[in-house]
Amino acid sequence: MFRFGISEYIRNWWFNLCVILIMVVMMLISTIFISNIDEQTKIHRLASKYIDTDSIFVENVFDDFYKEISKEKNMLISQTFFGNQGDNTGTIRASVYSKEVMEGIKPRLDSGTYPSKVKKDNDTVVALISNNPYGIKAGDTFEYNISYKEDEKIKVNIYVAGVISDGQRLYTDLGHIDSNMTFEDFFQIYSYEQEEEVRLIIPEEEIKKIKNIETASVFYNIIINPDDTMSAEDKRNLKDKISNYEKEVLQSIPSDSLYPDAEDIVYRSNEKYKGTLLKYVPLTVIVLVLFLISITGIVTIKTVRSIRYFGIMYICGMNYTKAQFMTILEMTFNSVLAFAFTTNLLALQKQFKLVGKINCNIGMLQMLFMLSVCIIIVLWSGQTTKNVLKGNTPIEIIKNME
Repeated sequence: MFRFGISEYIRNWWFNLCVILIMVVMMLISTIFISNIDEQTKIHRLASKYIDTDSIFVENVFDDFYKEISKEKNMLISQTFFGNQGDNTGTIRASVYSKEVMEGIKPRLDSGTYPSKVKKDNDTVVALISNNPYGIKAGDTFEYNISYKEDEKIKVNIYVAGVISDGQRLYTDLGHIDSNMTFEDFFQIYSYEQEEEVRLIIPEEEIKKIKNIETASVFYNIIINPDDTMSAEDKRNLKDKISNYEKEVLQSIPSDSLYPDAEDIVYRSNEKYKGTLLKYVPLTVIVLVLFLISITGIVTIKTVRSIRYFGIMYICGMNYTKAQFMTILEMTFNSVLAFAFTTNLLALQKQFKLVGKINCNIGMLQMLFMLSVCIIIVLWSGQTTKNVLKGNTPIEIIKNME
């Protein structure tokens, strides 16, 4: 049976090649669609945990006040400080990313890798940097002088794991205030070419390596989603406390009066999220259905062409269940080849940008989707073979052969 299966696979090499190519194209297109859905909804998935109808937005508060309100459990924090590279006077703005933010809106990279994949000693901080005029690139180490006091600096060695791409949203401040704000507006699009400000992104676990960082000129932008157990009075007191701090200490207009109503922000964001899903999900389903129909047609034609062999093998003792199993093995092999070819193509695209900058990430979601598609195709092909053979008895096959 095994030798027969190999001979059948070789004899039908053209059909198998067509199946592999169709599966590769299907997985490539589906991966691009899923990557776009993931990319365009990742901010919503992160922000929706913190922006609710009762959310409070706080800008540019210093460390002392942050410690006062840090007891609040549900806070999305952007910690920021400034420094410069060596003897250069140009400012490099550093933002600290928590593990949740780094994973939730993982920055796209032009080169290098992510800090979590690099291990350095306690005297070296691993970070990401933007495009810059200093020639700093992935794999470089430079001295970063953090603003401390008027004439004093905190010096730290920074190892650059990767260089972030321009034109993506970063969580470094609370963004541009607008009457039609959505979740995305709290994550500003960064471009070095436009802002001419170098950015440094430091993971939260790496910031612990910097001695006396708590004494540096650090400020925070915070989104607070009050706990459900908090009473209406406690929520009001928290808002008043923040407003008084902004007016008296920061001498600025309270954030509460600047931002649109949180309920409106949530509504607009949810509508935008639904629109994104309605844009891509139906397209993905249509693509899958069309390619599944194509593969079904190919498997049907191949089975019909091979039916005389199955008839002979049936007479020799091989039942149709084994013929179905042979198809499943063939399609499993085709799926493995298609999966390997697709993942390699995606890796090459991601590294060398063969067809420009497109979203084609190879994450867990994409991998699971491709594996699921392969399993569906394998099982569907086996069922298709069974249906074709059930309609032809061995006697009918012998008669047709005559």
